[in-house]
Amino acid sequence: MAHPNIMFGQALRKARIRAKKRCIPFEITKEYILDVFDNQSGMCYYSGLKMNIVKENPNDLMDPMKMTIDLIDHRKGYIPGNVVWCAYCINSMKQRMTAEQVVSICNSVVRNSPNIL
Repeated sequence: MAHPNIMFGQALRKARIRAKKRCIPFEITKEYILDVFDNQSGMCYYSGLKMNIVKENPNDLMDPMKMTIDLIDHRKGYIPGNVVWCAYCINSMKQRMTAEQVVSICNSVVRNSPNIL
């Protein structure tokens, strides 16, 4: 495998902790999340941009393109078919919104970009 397994294990452990805190199902395995990552070819589910498995610059506090686990529907929990990989910057923005809500907001940002660039 071309990516460090330890990062996937850490992501899984953090997801398990979040699931326990929120009392939502947790039914995924390390093998499952590796398969999801490979099926996405290491690309963010929402943006299609390449994600970093480890921080690009270890001195930075955060890496906007660092891989994170996201739930498509946050009410369903960490179950097969509801888990995707996405870039930290997208996951931070998305929070618990639906994909439709995120796309709508992103479209608004693009439309307003002449006013801010």
